[in-house]
Amino acid sequence: MRRLPTPQTDVVSNGMATFPARPCSRYSPAGAMAALLLVGVLSSGAFCRAAPPLLAADDPLAAGIAGKSAPLAAPSAVQDESPATDSVQDKSPAAALVQDGVPASAPVRSAAGRRYLDDRPAPYSVGLIEQIELPDPRRDNARTRYLIRYPSNAPENEPRPLVIFSHGAGGSGNSFAELSEHWAGHGFVVIHPTHGDSIRLRRERGERVEDLGRDLASVIRRVRITDRCADVRLILDSLEQIESAISDHRAAGSSAPEGGDGPPRMRIDPQRIAMAGHSAGAMTTQSLAGVRFYAFGRAAAPFAEPRIGAFIVISGQGLSSRGFRRDSWSQIQKPMLVIAGSEDRSAVSDETPEGRRHPFEYAAPGDKYLLYIDGATHGSYAGKTVVRVLGEKPPKNIDYITSIVADGTLAFLDCHVRRRDSGCGYLDSDELERRTGGKVEVKRK
Repeated sequence: MRRLPTPQTDVVSNGMATFPARPCSRYSPAGAMAALLLVGVLSSGAFCRAAPPLLAADDPLAAGIAGKSAPLAAPSAVQDESPATDSVQDKSPAAALVQDGVPASAPVRSAAGRRYLDDRPAPYSVGLIEQIELPDPRRDNARTRYLIRYPSNAPENEPRPLVIFSHGAGGSGNSFAELSEHWAGHGFVVIHPTHGDSIRLRRERGERVEDLGRDLASVIRRVRITDRCADVRLILDSLEQIESAISDHRAAGSSAPEGGDGPPRMRIDPQRIAMAGHSAGAMTTQSLAGVRFYAFGRAAAPFAEPRIGAFIVISGQGLSSRGFRRDSWSQIQKPMLVIAGSEDRSAVSDETPEGRRHPFEYAAPGDKYLLYIDGATHGSYAGKTVVRVLGEKPPKNIDYITSIVADGTLAFLDCHVRRRDSGCGYLDSDELERRTGGKVEVKRK
């Protein structure tokens, strides 16, 4: 991998690049130490700015350890927009109803529930940067690895919205690839950090990981939510460097004549950013959304990240996790979509399918949504590959599960990141509930 000394240096080298990051002006060491006094003794929880105690999440080796990762020892081893412009008038049926004077909440009636955007092909081709590295000056320039997908043929007249996705414990930035491509194909830049607990990353660094399948608890103990939150904040501090990486990657793949300008620079809109995550990544997401943790009967100050405007929690944690109380979610004011399933259990936690509903049920009202999918297991949201990696039996309706996740998340992002009537109308309709192939409970507040 080629390491580059300045943000201005050209970046493309076999899809990998590295950049220095700007210092973050939002970090408060004093606040971090105060929080640590309250939460440092918890063995299960997430505190984004505290000093780095070892914090456990509930995820066995989650999505992202397939592919080049060596198999683990145990048999049950775990792991639209139109292309013209981002502000084009929405022509979807839900938007048409709104434009005709019918409220966005009015359901769109049909014999069976339709796919969001009528299952049209994604309008954009997806570019993939397999790896860049960013150094974090707040952590002694420790480097974090990121994978980026972006709409390669998107127009340049408007900055692109951004989604950051956090993988489960032991996973990597390769997790949830199909969902990531779905979002990027509809106009979003999608960035996946590979956190320090990644099995693949640990193997590449020379650690022995062959026995982890027999000692899942050791994988969970490596999850440090403080570092995971820092990995996300590093993205927000480094948008210019990331834009340079994308622009240079596009230029390398373009047919512009030598010496020509190539494609214009792709911009990321800092006002349109969402956060998503699965399992341990869902804990990371809740932390950045402002969930409140308790220790010694006292609440730590929430560590919401104000630059993120919407949150997607997939297979998250509820009251079974130490540190949570019923009012833990009461201060989350921003839009949040919670996705859970009736068979969603983890081998290394006491979390129940019912408990995974708690982030929605106890959150403050206002732009909160729950998709509770009948038959969905811990890994099924990402598709058949992840289910097999986790040692789960694939649900018979797994294609239905992944389509509900794809449509629900894209409609949520369109509504609460892009402010599109088509997404809001779909969320407020009964289309998802009337879809054939399975059953989903949809709740709103």
